[in-house]
Amino acid sequence: MNMDELYKVKWQIVASFHRKHSYLEKEEIDSTANLIMLEAIKTFDAEKGRNLKSWVGFMLHRNLKKLFCYEMNLDEYLDEFTGNFSYNPERILMTKESILSMSQAAKEIIGYVFKESIYEKKELKEKLRTNGFAWNKIQTAFCELRKFANALG
Repeated sequence: MNMDELYKVKWQIVASFHRKHSYLEKEEIDSTANLIMLEAIKTFDAEKGRNLKSWVGFMLHRNLKKLFCYEMNLDEYLDEFTGNFSYNPERILMTKESILSMSQAAKEIIGYVFKESIYEKKELKEKLRTNGFAWNKIQTAFCELRKFANALG
């Protein structure tokens, strides 16, 4: 594998990430991406069936998002003086908007929990997998739901 190809992948991801998050400094994203790329090269395992370029791209996307994308906590917006969450129309609207903004996999999980009463994480993962969701989309969905649950308090 040519290092120029890896740098090209890194640069494309940095440019794309900077377009989406223009409030961040491109140099900061780039320097962080260099460190992530080095770590990805060290952790690469060819026996797992992924090529190095794909692995570096995956690690860059995942770790840049983890490091720079801060989810707004609903706690910042929720009115502390209302006694019950279910009776505050603003909270209901925010919850609905939050759920609608989630990934399709996260919405599917919510549907399985409420419609089919499936509560085991393993069962939910298997159900999503049989419906064609990739493993990384499933993991991202659980991460989204965890952040949402933690924001509710």
